[in-house]
Amino acid sequence: HPLTAMQKHRHHTKHAAVYH
Repeated sequence: HPLTAMQKHRHHTKHAAVYH
């Protein structure tokens, strides 16, 4: 899945860890 889309939905703390 496109990471850019996930970045827009930063409310996903589960995936937020990936960006941090």
